[in-house]
Amino acid sequence: MASAHPSPAVGPPAGRATRLGVSSPGSGDPAVPLSTGCLLSAPPPFQAAPGYHMAKMIIKLVTSIGDVVNHDPVVGDRLKVIFLENYRVSLAEKVIPAADLSQQISTAGTEASGTGNMKFMLNGALTIGTMDGANVEMAEEAGAENLFIFGLRVEDVDALDRKGYNAREYYDCLPELRQAVDQISSGFFSPREPDCFKGVVDMLLNHDRFKVFADYEAYVECQARVDQLYRAAVHTSAPPPAASGQLPQRAGPKRIWEQPEITEHCLPLQNPKEWTKKVIRNIACSGKFSSDRTITEVSPNPQCKLSRSDRGYLIPPPPKKI
Repeated sequence: MASAHPSPAVGPPAGRATRLGVSSPGSGDPAVPLSTGCLLSAPPPFQAAPGYHMAKMIIKLVTSIGDVVNHDPVVGDRLKVIFLENYRVSLAEKVIPAADLSQQISTAGTEASGTGNMKFMLNGALTIGTMDGANVEMAEEAGAENLFIFGLRVEDVDALDRKGYNAREYYDCLPELRQAVDQISSGFFSPREPDCFKGVVDMLLNHDRFKVFADYEAYVECQARVDQLYRAAVHTSAPPPAASGQLPQRAGPKRIWEQPEITEHCLPLQNPKEWTKKVIRNIACSGKFSSDRTITEVSPNPQCKLSRSDRGYLIPPPPKKI
């Protein structure tokens, strides 16, 4: 999972843990796929700003949710929440090729076009996201049907601004959202400091310019579509007897978590075609985001134009000094 604004990313892990039955044996949703990894990151400026108190509290909340979820006896082997510290190129080189799903969930009209989502697309991860930033161009290239698009559009956000956004309306009418927020506010994820995240909750309820709650229900519904398609690709049930003590072989979409106790319950793909078709379509349509095309179209200096040769694209050397 990747998100430029960590605040919209706080609810989904908490809500997903609730659906799985965190600390409530027998209450989890058996339809939620086994072994889900939820990785959250923020760009270095967001992490590094010493005066950005809310950013620091959001990062602390993410890690606190991870401490509870990752060690929960019911959920711990089905969902992992991890914040990637000091996110950088060398770390991205490991994470991006391993991801099945890229979450780009900034509120429409609030995020500049980044490049991380394009890199996920190029490496075969499908995208769940809003119509914001580079997601718009990616949907144009691959087709919106090959991404999981949800939430408000820019015109919807403008209309909500004119009407007046009231986060408490969503808090009151969405029980799962209310439970997740109440858990954060009550200290469920910070038992040693029960009031630690009250400031985050106050921001979400009273001062949230990103209107996170307005997209929450649409996000959950869209994530259910992701789960349905992924379950069709990776079917999990009791495994057949393994020959010579070997684990059953598994093919298809990658998984971040390769824990033996989870792998033992994974059967080979039963119907990988739909997920795989979307993956191939995304990769095949990602050429527009090549740096070669960008340099060719943007550079005003003819000396910087790319020339084609039998060996591919080559940048002409700088002129020799006289």
